[in-house]
Amino acid sequence: MMQSSSPPSSADTARDLIAALRTDAHGAAGLLLALLDRLALPLAAKDVAGGRYVHVNAAMDELLGGGVAGLTDAELFGAAQAAALRIADQAALAAGGLQAEHRLERSGARREFSVVRVPVPAGTDTPALLLTAWQDLGATRQREQQLRTALEQLEAQQKANEVLRRELHDNGLRDRTTGLYNHA
Repeated sequence: MMQSSSPPSSADTARDLIAALRTDAHGAAGLLLALLDRLALPLAAKDVAGGRYVHVNAAMDELLGGGVAGLTDAELFGAAQAAALRIADQAALAAGGLQAEHRLERSGARREFSVVRVPVPAGTDTPALLLTAWQDLGATRQREQQLRTALEQLEAQQKANEVLRRELHDNGLRDRTTGLYNHA
């Protein structure tokens, strides 16, 4: 009889990765950050207690218009938007991680983001940092809208083709000179 095994925990997976890389946790973290930088994935670490961004990579700094490190969400986006982000941060801390979508306005431009939040263990019960990875959904939303528009155009063309097909079929039953239907 086979025993079912539970999926490995994130701690087990991290230990396995560190062993496979033949490095320590610090080296593995450095390799992971290097990989994420090469992927141009906007990444930030936020201090849980104060809500300040203590680290942002170049992609994150560029995404939010520069000068992000040391700022809070309220300083970046305003109080109303910061409140929604803080609620998501708290939910991520409580759940051990969270992915959420946000519509934020910055410098007069409204943008949509998917944000993944993962608490970083600090050796105590309470994480000191919240690691966040941001994905700008603007291009995705634009492609979705283009696909919807193309689908609507195809459906309209199919309806027009069906009307023409019926008219052509009807023309075979009509007298060409009078336009009246012939009896079959």
